[in-house]
Amino acid sequence: MLILRNKKAWLKHYAKQTDQAYFIIESLQGEPLGTVRLYDAQEHSFCWGSWILKVGAPQTVAIESALMVYAYAIDYLKFQAAHFDVRKGNESVLRFHERFGALRTSETSMNFSYKINFEGISTAQNRYRKYLPQLININSRECHQMSNQDFKAVIDSSAIIMPGAYIGLDVIIEDKVTIGPNAVILGKDENVSATAATIRSGAVIGANATVLVGITVGIKAVVKPGSVVTRTVPPLAIVEGNPAIITGYVSTAISITDNQGKDKKELTKYSKVNNVTFSNLTLVSDLRGNLSVGEFEKDIPFKPNRYFLVFDVPTAETRGEHAHKVCKQFLVCIKGSCNVVADDGVNREEFVLDSPAKGLYLPPMTWGIQYHYSPDACLLVFASEYYDSADYIRDYDEFIKAVFEKTNTTKTI
Repeated sequence: MLILRNKKAWLKHYAKQTDQAYFIIESLQGEPLGTVRLYDAQEHSFCWGSWILKVGAPQTVAIESALMVYAYAIDYLKFQAAHFDVRKGNESVLRFHERFGALRTSETSMNFSYKINFEGISTAQNRYRKYLPQLININSRECHQMSNQDFKAVIDSSAIIMPGAYIGLDVIIEDKVTIGPNAVILGKDENVSATAATIRSGAVIGANATVLVGITVGIKAVVKPGSVVTRTVPPLAIVEGNPAIITGYVSTAISITDNQGKDKKELTKYSKVNNVTFSNLTLVSDLRGNLSVGEFEKDIPFKPNRYFLVFDVPTAETRGEHAHKVCKQFLVCIKGSCNVVADDGVNREEFVLDSPAKGLYLPPMTWGIQYHYSPDACLLVFASEYYDSADYIRDYDEFIKAVFEKTNTTKTI
């Protein structure tokens, strides 16, 4: 009875500890197969042990449980290395860790000491990925997290972090985010004075991509594999390259429109985006020079109080990224070309303006983006109102909220 009481007291003592965590290894059917413990946090390294597997457990339990340990410690707790001791004579465990990539660093009369760094763990995760074909999803509401404040990130439980991904100190990862294999999201551990990166709801970070400190990847944005993100990514944007630039937008079908061979009745195209229209303006070709013409309150559906020109835009730059509460706009690319994305909070459509005889009407409460400017592009914009900074909505979350309040129905972006 004394031994039993001592063991109960020991268990209660360890249950209160915040610097370590015990886990029961179970099958998918809930059958207990073993135990494992994470403890002894030392700066960037953690120790794991008390690794006991049930006699008769499936042969793959060892590799599967090791992969889960590293997924939790490296991908979730943000450690960068592991250290542990193995009892001399335990040849099967010694061989396992050495095959996994651990290096023997020292020994005592009873134990061999090992260490494995971040690169070694990532290599092993990729090599043995076939043993866990399903993604390892860490549920923060159910896990007991070691209270190692030096390695903290805010990760929503619905986020999917794939093997080998690195997430830095104080990084924020919102709901339904996917982080691809070996992607790197940098935080304050790289620059304590910097702001950690933020990955917004529904964003996808491709394999081997890197997001630098201070960067926000917007709602449902996509970072293509191998890209290096050095600037904030707008909501729904698709970026690619090093440095990453916007190459498209999610859920936008490019509308191909042409003013060749159309009569007057066919010159206006109504978009699926609320009240947005694309117009083929009158084009007169002449040997002395071509002419494009439109009339206010006819071809252009309002009388403007203001115009502005956008030109000399570097190819990688994006303009717009806002909506107006009251102001109406009509866009004509009078030279070169650019792409325009129109978004009413429910539907999105992309248009190519590549002729002075093509115009796009954007009504109030339309989120507008212009990108893919050709080097010679010059965009003319007619506006129905005088400039008023209070008329702008520059935050996409605020725009969606305003749309919801206006229609009083739920909108899904």
